[in-house]
Amino acid sequence: MLSRCPLNRGRPNPTGNQIGADHNYFYSNIFQRSRPDLQAGQGACMTIGNWSNEGGCVAHHNTYVNNTIYDGTENAIHQCRCTTQPDDPTSNVFKNNLIVKWSEYGVYQQASSGTYPTAQVWQYNCFWQPGSPTADVLRRAGDGSSPYTVAEADAAFTGWASNLQTDPLFVSSNPVLPTDFHLQSTSPVRAAGTPITGISGFVDYYGNAWNPTSPSIGAFQY
Repeated sequence: MLSRCPLNRGRPNPTGNQIGADHNYFYSNIFQRSRPDLQAGQGACMTIGNWSNEGGCVAHHNTYVNNTIYDGTENAIHQCRCTTQPDDPTSNVFKNNLIVKWSEYGVYQQASSGTYPTAQVWQYNCFWQPGSPTADVLRRAGDGSSPYTVAEADAAFTGWASNLQTDPLFVSSNPVLPTDFHLQSTSPVRAAGTPITGISGFVDYYGNAWNPTSPSIGAFQY
């Protein structure tokens, strides 16, 4: 379990924060900024996948809820299925995450031999690219399709539903410190999330209990 952490500037790994664990909860964290990497598509705030060179680590059956993911040098989230590791980073759940500002895509999915990570749930997340209200947020590398907006991804893929593409209205237009990621009173993501169960002591970034019926989207209740 990883909670209430400010994970920034692509440390400790230059590709961003690499996740290869399984059956874990990641909630109420701030994943902020990353450095570009020599391998295309991996300059991400969060890289989730499988790596044979890491002892066969595979990120599967994880739950990522109520995180704020901001300012990916290339992509905000990179999901990869490496060719050298056949195990599937399957059954990951993403709910109530706030994904804002990237250079290429909000979510970049990389396949192995044409097979993408399976059984993914993406629900009640909010994506926002400043200055581009209908930006492409999902890219499935190698499948020959065009990138997808939120509405297009929700319509095209099982497991994608009820996601938003709107300005979350942070209290700062250029957030740097954790306090900058609080939500304005008129934010459309306040109380717009889905209830989360199964996490003992479920609190936001500052330790405040989440509203059990109408949590906000992102790492802060407000």
